[in-house]
Amino acid sequence: ECWKDVIDELKPFNHSIAGVLRSSRPKGVGDGIVTIEAFYKFHQEKLNEVKTRELISNVLKKLFGEKFKVEIVLGKK
Repeated sequence: ECWKDVIDELKPFNHSIAGVLRSSRPKGVGDGIVTIEAFYKFHQEKLNEVKTRELISNVLKKLFGEKFKVEIVLGKK
C-alpha cells in the first residue's frame, strides 16, 4: 500500500529507477528483507545493482525507520 510513497521518495534521487519500480511490485517483507518482483530480466538486473539496492534500502529506512535488505526476484507476468 505504501509502494507509491517509495517510488515518489526515490524519484528525486534517480527518476529512471523510480520508473523501473513502477513496473515492479513488492512481493514480501520478512526478516529484515524486502523482496521486489521485477517482470523483465533487464529490470531485475538494473534493480540488483549494489548502488540501486542501497538507494532503495535508504529510502525504506527514511520512510519506515528501519533498515531493510533489498532482494530482487524475477516474476512471471
